[in-house]
Amino acid sequence: IIFGPECLIVHEDKIYTGIHSGEVIRLSNEESVQPITKIGQHCDYIFDDELCGYPVGLALDTQGNNLIVSDAYYGIWQVDLKTKKKTVVVPAEQILPGKGANRRAKLFNSVAVNRQGDIFWTDSFSDDFVLAAFANPSGRYDRVKKTNEVLLDELSFANGLALSPSEDFIVLAETTAMRLRKYYLKGSRAGESEVFVEGLPGWPDNLTADEEGIWVPLSVASDSENPNLFAVLAPYPRLRSFLARLVALMRLPLRVLNHIYPN
Repeated sequence: IIFGPECLIVHEDKIYTGIHSGEVIRLSNEESVQPITKIGQHCDYIFDDELCGYPVGLALDTQGNNLIVSDAYYGIWQVDLKTKKKTVVVPAEQILPGKGANRRAKLFNSVAVNRQGDIFWTDSFSDDFVLAAFANPSGRYDRVKKTNEVLLDELSFANGLALSPSEDFIVLAETTAMRLRKYYLKGSRAGESEVFVEGLPGWPDNLTADEEGIWVPLSVASDSENPNLFAVLAPYPRLRSFLARLVALMRLPLRVLNHIYPN
């Protein structure tokens, strides 16, 4: 049984994915499940994500036989598929130059790599999860300069990424806003963004591009029978603020209890 496969990458008829135990594994018809790497530390319980690590974003490298791994808690890594050597690209503790304020990433999510090797990645919430709809950067790592640049900020839970075939724009999923955003990388509109698709019937997660378009999986349905919590709370700023503070107060004791009595 594989717990929590988040992102699927097909390479040479084999499937690579990250799972809840913090490992990146390989699946194929010819062999059993093969572990490729583990970014996080050893842990006894798969739900202890911050210790185990959780590889939620994968992309094939364009600069070698590597897998680019986004571990939610340990940053962006490069893994050689032949030797299995892993190298950190963007460490989790690195301070990033946000458009509003410099801060650390809190939840590394999706990754995409262009032909010249630049790595695009998302941070789903740089503050608290409850405040995720208000401040989430999406950036780019320049391999030549070895620097990060925030391209978009104040997104609604920045998530999946997909480059266009000509790499003149990139599409990003804003999960809690139930939409896709388009960011121009080249041309007269380079540096600008616009809503690409609005009003999706659920929360978009990882994105996969092919020759016909973009596949958009929905992790949670949102319709009249399954209303979007963020949309319901949108007209009530005081209630949102109260809930954010309430969750913050509850968070620490619950984590302590969960560590002592795992559930």
